[in-house]
Amino acid sequence: MYKENRYGWVAFEIVGFCNSKCPWCMTGNRSIKESSYPSKLIQVNDFENAINTLLDGNIIYPGECVICLYNWGEPMLHPELNMILRILNKKNIDFSLSTNASKIVHFDNDVLAKLYELRFSMPGFSQSSYDKMHGFSFDRILRNIYMVIENIEKEGASVRLTMAYHIYQFNIGEIRSAAKFCKENGIEFAPYVAYLNDYNLSRTYLDKSISQEMLRKMSKDLLLYYVDELIAKAPKNYECPQWDFFTIDEYCNVLTCCLLPKDHPEYSLGNIFALSYNEIQQRKRSQSVCIDCIKSGIAYWAHNALVPDFLDDYNYILEEEQRLQQKDLELQERDNVINTILDSKSLRLGRALTWPARYIVDRLK
Repeated sequence: MYKENRYGWVAFEIVGFCNSKCPWCMTGNRSIKESSYPSKLIQVNDFENAINTLLDGNIIYPGECVICLYNWGEPMLHPELNMILRILNKKNIDFSLSTNASKIVHFDNDVLAKLYELRFSMPGFSQSSYDKMHGFSFDRILRNIYMVIENIEKEGASVRLTMAYHIYQFNIGEIRSAAKFCKENGIEFAPYVAYLNDYNLSRTYLDKSISQEMLRKMSKDLLLYYVDELIAKAPKNYECPQWDFFTIDEYCNVLTCCLLPKDHPEYSLGNIFALSYNEIQQRKRSQSVCIDCIKSGIAYWAHNALVPDFLDDYNYILEEEQRLQQKDLELQERDNVINTILDSKSLRLGRALTWPARYIVDRLK
């Protein structure tokens, strides 16, 4: 159990960029200015110093915290990922990874013990969907996923595998195939409707200042029919989960929120090496952008992305298919047993002796 008033989940960005081209993500669309904090890889020494600072300041506790090694970047792009993971293992800290599976990293056998979850982030389940979003080869993504699973199984590690399936208008028909793939490979299927991972773009959409061209593009990709009704249901005194969540970028800056771009004036609360736990807590709840974000509905929208009711139908279909497949296997096994018996030498001999035996019995009567 987590100690009172401390963080149990921390997002630590170790790679500040991503190699996918998602147009609705601020790391994918490259629409923000990053002059103050150009995206980079964190140095291993800086990462270790930051972890020590979190532990020494009683901001996190060993064995009672999960470090998510990503915010919106791709952690597998870090060339020294295994070294970073060894630091967390040495400190007895569980960690989580999320990847688009475009790049394979072989996990050494001494780093998997503390891997709590490995999440595959996917924009669909076909080459057509990947052409619209990530821009990768879909077949290669599947091969990479198989290789990662094989790596984990070979090392005998127990890892929670998850597929974060982003639902767009164009990939609804692929949900069934994705869910079936997950069932067959021991992956937890976690679908949800894709939203605008871009604070500035979300703001212009909700206040209706968005350009007609951008709105037209959004209407072809995103499911937005539910957003107004969702925001209208937000509690009057809604408290943003980000206030209890801890996000650090690759510069070791403590962030106000995981959704703010680097060019926003309230992007950072300050550096982790210069802040106490109490200062972090106080600053998190005093940023003016938080008031605007909650009032506009962005905060509630981002933390309550819709999981459509029609997914229940897909789950029912898959479960029914699985039940029928199991029944077919049982019938096939029964038929195999019967055929084996019928083809056996003993049975053929028994058949051969049946008529003489009956003849003798009949004669004795």
